[in-house]
Amino acid sequence: MFSYRHAFHAGNHADVLKHLVLIHSVQY
Repeated sequence: MFSYRHAFHAGNHADVLKHLVLIHSVQY
């Protein structure tokens, strides 16, 4: 989860999207 926050701070939409997909994949 720390990675997701880090990406948000960086402002990288691509990173955020990738992390979101990863989190969703793990959750589902």
